[in-house]
Amino acid sequence: MHKEASNILRLRGVTNLSVSANLDVYLSRRAGFVFSAEKIIRCMLDRGWTIVHREMIFFLPVGDVDEYDWQEEKISENDFLIEIVKKKEIAKEIIGVDLYWKDTDVGVSMLMFPSYELSFSVSINRSTMDLSDLCLKEKIDITDVSWYLNTILPCFETSELTVSKYVFSQTC
Repeated sequence: MHKEASNILRLRGVTNLSVSANLDVYLSRRAGFVFSAEKIIRCMLDRGWTIVHREMIFFLPVGDVDEYDWQEEKISENDFLIEIVKKKEIAKEIIGVDLYWKDTDVGVSMLMFPSYELSFSVSINRSTMDLSDLCLKEKIDITDVSWYLNTILPCFETSELTVSKYVFSQTC
């Protein structure tokens, strides 16, 4: 995991200090496909994720080089992909955007590095395992890893892309 990904929530001030969960995804391209940040993000948008939440998009702006000065702006999805993502990709900047699952408040903060490696900080209303059947004395805060794997990884299994490796980590 990139140190940038592990520090992202602390810098934004929204972290649950007791739990940090991340999913790093490494992509491989199939014959004839040219990596594109816009295409990679569209793979997620086409499969149930959205970047617009309460009419706003939370993202790293153009020119943000290792500062992680996240901004929230009322901008359309297409304008974001054309005006922000393409410019950041050309400048070889880290692309950052929050994504939300369908009509829920469950989300992730995604960083896309110039190498097209993806790091998802599982931070926004993190989906946790329901362990109520286990008669536990204390609540155990365990990320529902299968939920994230089942909603993120299939986005990148296309005729153009495949997941070559992924690493999920949780630190308490």
